[in-house]
Amino acid sequence: MQINLDEKDLEAIAAKLAAHLLPLLKDKRSEADTILDINEAAALLKVSKEQIYQWANKSQYGLSDFPVMRAGRLLRFSKNDLITWLKSKNNG
Repeated sequence: MQINLDEKDLEAIAAKLAAHLLPLLKDKRSEADTILDINEAAALLKVSKEQIYQWANKSQYGLSDFPVMRAGRLLRFSKNDLITWLKSKNNG
């Protein structure tokens, strides 16, 4: 089966496809994750650094689901994971 489309039809199809895809692509770019240090994580969650250390310590021993990554002695946090974690606490 072969379909013959003229240039006008192809341009119309491409324009409609682009109109549907561009918002999806923009959303994906805005969702890019950011890695935060402890000061940035505390500011994002509006808590003290001491509170972040407590949650991270509990998480290390499996007593909490607080999302933390360790780079040697440094703590790092995914902004997206922190927001997801905070939302789960508000809903649970």
